[in-house]
Amino acid sequence: MISLGYPECEKSRRDQTITLKDRTGGNSRYIGSNPGAKLIMQIEIDGCVINDQDKRKCDYLILNCDDNVSYFIELKGSNISDAYKQIAETYFELNKIAQFRTNVIDEHFKMMARVVLAKGNVPRIIPSSYRKLVKILEQVNGEKVKDGIHIKRIKSGQPEIL
Repeated sequence: MISLGYPECEKSRRDQTITLKDRTGGNSRYIGSNPGAKLIMQIEIDGCVINDQDKRKCDYLILNCDDNVSYFIELKGSNISDAYKQIAETYFELNKIAQFRTNVIDEHFKMMARVVLAKGNVPRIIPSSYRKLVKILEQVNGEKVKDGIHIKRIKSGQPEIL
């Protein structure tokens, strides 16, 4: 089992369902379905691992430790462009922290981005923040990014298999 040195921010579990809610009272919630009872580490990023109010960061990082997959999760009202920026900035910030770089990034966890929208539609115009996130994902994963797999926009409360 991995420990990243933030016991107050980490929670290891094998629950069948993992529900993440916005700590600040927003309406978005992420539901991860874990039918195989895989080892999942839930890490609260915003307000815990990264406590600096001046830094952009996503809300959670979920690590599927059995399959070496990381899910950067941003719970959002509707500003999808900002969500992409927050995920990208979180990756760069975590890369500066030795425990994350050694145990997640250097261990080649496949990186996935999840934006959970409480309301609003996905814009027809692709924002530059999306293209920047695609470049990061392609570099980290060493493969072409597939929209809907590597980057997924999810309606609040819509379950996803981890």
